[in-house]
Amino acid sequence: MTRKGKQLIIESVSMNRFNLFLLLALCGGFLSLPVLTQALPIGGLARPMEKGHGGILVDMGYAQRDMDQNQITTELRSRQGSLRGTYALWDFLSLSAIVGLMDYDTGTNVETTLNGAYGAAIKGLLFRGQTTRLELTADGRFLYYSAEDNSIDIASWEYQFALNVVYRAENVLPYIGLDYNNLDVQRSGASDLESQDNFGVVLGLDYFVNPNVYFYGEMHNFNQDAISLGVGFKF
Repeated sequence: MTRKGKQLIIESVSMNRFNLFLLLALCGGFLSLPVLTQALPIGGLARPMEKGHGGILVDMGYAQRDMDQNQITTELRSRQGSLRGTYALWDFLSLSAIVGLMDYDTGTNVETTLNGAYGAAIKGLLFRGQTTRLELTADGRFLYYSAEDNSIDIASWEYQFALNVVYRAENVLPYIGLDYNNLDVQRSGASDLESQDNFGVVLGLDYFVNPNVYFYGEMHNFNQDAISLGVGFKF
């Protein structure tokens, strides 16, 4: 075997070891989360897919945000685990359906158990740099949730719109964005809750172990403090 061939094998083994290490680290972080995110994740994937492609994503996380309840600030904490199916009917325009479990807890007057939630999302490519690896994407999604707390019916609607800058690397897609997120929690026979801060910043990363399997991690700040982790399969 030539020296060049041996070098390529060594580089391949080193890359595989790195991928395995990162995979184990992400799995460890994913499984170590204490709870299932109220935040609607942008990543997984950060950019829309090409026509005819699709994918499945499983994610979970945690979020907390300030809510207005009769002009009194209340901190709302939430957990969510979701399954997202995505498909691109057109080039760089992806549609998603979301189902999952979530709950709410203010520590005082609102505390629900994990119950069903569902929603939808759309993601499109607005601009792709010809001489750079930068892309500008737009993302819109909503999530509906209903539950019961001490005989009080609770229903919430969350809407999110975001503009994101994505950097295309070989197997990594880091992204940063600005998002508008509005959460309205309605309670029968009791005061409702409305999100106080709606504008925030999103920071995340999609990492491909291979062309089909990927992980992502994402944080939301300012309008809420949230973290999400997920693993997905693209086909």
